[in-house]
Amino acid sequence: KKLNTQLLQFPFPYFFGPSYGLNRLYYNARPPTLVAMASAFRYYVWDPWLLLLQIFTLQCMFYASLSIAAAVTAHAVDTPLSIDLLFAEEALEIWQIYGVFIASGILMSFGIFIVARRAKQCLDFATTLFLLHLILCWRYDGLPRRLGWWLLQAVNVAIMAVLGEYLCIQAEMNTSIDVEDSATPSKAKA
Repeated sequence: KKLNTQLLQFPFPYFFGPSYGLNRLYYNARPPTLVAMASAFRYYVWDPWLLLLQIFTLQCMFYASLSIAAAVTAHAVDTPLSIDLLFAEEALEIWQIYGVFIASGILMSFGIFIVARRAKQCLDFATTLFLLHLILCWRYDGLPRRLGWWLLQAVNVAIMAVLGEYLCIQAEMNTSIDVEDSATPSKAKA
C-alpha cells in the first residue's frame, strides 16, 4: 500500500519550507510542471532560511565595510576609534563619516549583486539593511533626530539599490544565450 502523503502535509506548507519534516515526502514527489516554470522568468521556491542567511551575510558585510572605513578615517583624522562612529548620530559631526557611509554603500551594492543576483531584490535588501541598521542605532543611542542622518541613510539606500540593480541587469544581459537554428548545422556536427 502506498502512503498518502497529502494527509501528512503540515497545515501551513510553506511555513517551514518544502524540505522539512513530512512535507519533504509530499513536495519532492512532484516536480514543478512546465506550465508553472514557463509563467515566470525564473522558477524559485520561497526559502526562508536562504533569505535569512542572505540578510545576515549582507548585514555582516555592511558592518565589516563600515568598520574598516571608519577605522581608517578615525586614524586619518586622529579621532579615537569607538563604536559610536557606527551607531551614534553625534559621529556625523566629523564630516568624513559621511564619506565612510557613502563608500560603504557603494561596496554594499557589489555585495548585494553578489548575494542577491536579481535586480528585483536589490531594493528589498538595501531597505532591509537600512531598517536593521535603524533598529540597532535606536537600541544603541535612541532614535536618530538629525535630518542629516536620515538624508545620509536615504542616499545610502538609493546608492545600494540603484547600483546593485545596474550590476544585476548588466550581468543578466551579458549571459550568453545559445540558440541553434535547425536550418544551419552546428560546427560540432560538421
